[in-house]
Amino acid sequence: MVFLVFCLTLCAAAAVHRTQGSREHLDRVILITIDTLRADHLPFYGYPRDTAPFLSALAERSAVFDLALSASSHTSPSHGSLFTSMYPYQHGLLSNWEDLPEGIPTMAQAFRDRDFKTAGFTSVGFLSGLKSGFETFSPPGRAGDGRGEATVQRTISWLNEQGHNERFLLWVHLFDVHGWKQRRSSYTGFPDINRHVDGYVRNRYTAGELDFAHNAGWPVNRVLDAYDGRILYVDRILSRLFDVVGKRFPQENTLWIITSDHGEGLANHLYLGHGMHLYQEQLHVPLLFYFADGSHAGKRIGVPMRLIDILPTLADLAGLAPDGDLKGTSLVPVLSNPEKDFVHYSFAQRRPADRRKRATWIPMCAIQEGLVKFIYRADGVTEHYNLFDDPYERTNLFLQTDRKDIPLRDTLRTLYQEAQKMQENRPRMKSSEERIHELRSLGYIQ
Repeated sequence: MVFLVFCLTLCAAAAVHRTQGSREHLDRVILITIDTLRADHLPFYGYPRDTAPFLSALAERSAVFDLALSASSHTSPSHGSLFTSMYPYQHGLLSNWEDLPEGIPTMAQAFRDRDFKTAGFTSVGFLSGLKSGFETFSPPGRAGDGRGEATVQRTISWLNEQGHNERFLLWVHLFDVHGWKQRRSSYTGFPDINRHVDGYVRNRYTAGELDFAHNAGWPVNRVLDAYDGRILYVDRILSRLFDVVGKRFPQENTLWIITSDHGEGLANHLYLGHGMHLYQEQLHVPLLFYFADGSHAGKRIGVPMRLIDILPTLADLAGLAPDGDLKGTSLVPVLSNPEKDFVHYSFAQRRPADRRKRATWIPMCAIQEGLVKFIYRADGVTEHYNLFDDPYERTNLFLQTDRKDIPLRDTLRTLYQEAQKMQENRPRMKSSEERIHELRSLGYIQ
């Protein structure tokens, strides 16, 4: 009898450990990447417009990371870092339409090794270079056919083919926000976003930025309407996908991760776009973890973290054993205790120059630790910002760099040299007609 009680006690303790510790019975992970979505255009990050009513409601039931940082301001390398927990120069995928080099372990492979089904549904063909490890990988049927409804419908069709208790990793990529400069009727007519943003504009934009936008043919209010309308569109189709999953699958072991690959310069720093710069409008992305069983609901995590931390976190939560040298760190400790010290630098690099109109771009990289940030360019120009006092990176403090920040600056230059050495040895990408057609249809080239 004593032995039986002892055994029951051990079993109960093990059950508590599985529930409160490493969640090794997580059965479904749904990863949503919303291309080109900067964090500060979502209401739960302080934006005055209700651009995302569904995501805002979900955020209230989620763990929200206030300062998540991307490793690149370019789509494929950023996704590559998310899936490998490596920086771009380490995993070697530096431009759209490139393939992740053979032998680089991925998130999808780690889930397949645990007998999860793996499926990826993308809104652009150039992300096919990340299909390694996905049993099902579905890019759009033709170049430019990347609207959210089509991607979500392909996803729903796949979900309807799965058993109710299926274990899977599902990745859904939505590109619609990226195309905010294009005129399409599907993204207009949203009166929900027409709330005035005059106060936001006065606080966020300098007179020079307002003049730049006007002279470029994109007055700032028009920019905000176009960009915000795309966010609201994506929010609505995500709500539909969420409903389908909720009705079809048990929710107690389901985790949703919603994030972005990079942000967008909306006339900030005199730029309409993302790939050219590494300012916060390009690198600060939203990130929320929604555990459908209610775990960690309502938590706000203020410590800076990185998209490369997602794979190590999933390794803890789902009991994965990913191969490779992961550069990220599990977020499980800060999920349990948002006040826990979590100080690691975040590194980011700009995409390399190519033979298109950006061929004059010089190499650039950035590093951030806490709210201290440096940007370093190949021509020797260095920028230094204190994001606590200067969140919009308007005052370069490089000539006033405090001694305590010099080690971080030197780390950036070392990483830059490593990145350049690896980049010089990489093979050149050849552009096929299919790739050129899609890049043109998406507005990358003229």
